[in-house]
Amino acid sequence: MLVHGAFGFGPEWDPLVARLRTRTDLDFIVYEWRGPWSGLSRRVDELAAVLQAQVDAAGPHQESLIVIGHSAGAVIADYAARRLRVPARMHVQIVSIAAPPYLKVFAAPPLPPRVRVKEYIDAGVGHDRSLDVAAARFLGYL
Repeated sequence: MLVHGAFGFGPEWDPLVARLRTRTDLDFIVYEWRGPWSGLSRRVDELAAVLQAQVDAAGPHQESLIVIGHSAGAVIADYAARRLRVPARMHVQIVSIAAPPYLKVFAAPPLPPRVRVKEYIDAGVGHDRSLDVAAARFLGYL
C-alpha cells in the first residue's frame, strides 16, 4: 500500500510505481487521503481502519502487508500501524520515508506484535526524491 503525503499522489511516486509494476510477485494499491488539514487524528483513524480491513481480509497465503508512506503519509501510517491486530501468520512492515518531525504531535504507543517500522529520515537527495531512493533500497531487500 502506498500512502502519499499531504499534497496528494504526485510525480514523486512515478519512479517507484514504475519499479513496482515490474514486480509480478507484488500487488500494490494507493491509499488516497485528504491531508492533515482537517485533523491528523481523524486521518490516522481512517487509515488504521483500512489497514485492519486489509489484514483481516488477507488470505491464508498472504504473509505480509507492506505500507510505504511518504512525508505526512509516513506519519499517519506509523501511527495507524500501532493500532493493528495482526494474526500470528503474518506481519506488517511500515516504510516511513521523509516523515516531517513537526507532524509527530501524539505520543506514539508501542508497536504491536508482528508490526515493524523502518524509518528513512532523508536520503540526502531532497524530500521528494528521497521517496524513490529509500523505497528502492527497501525493495531491494525483498
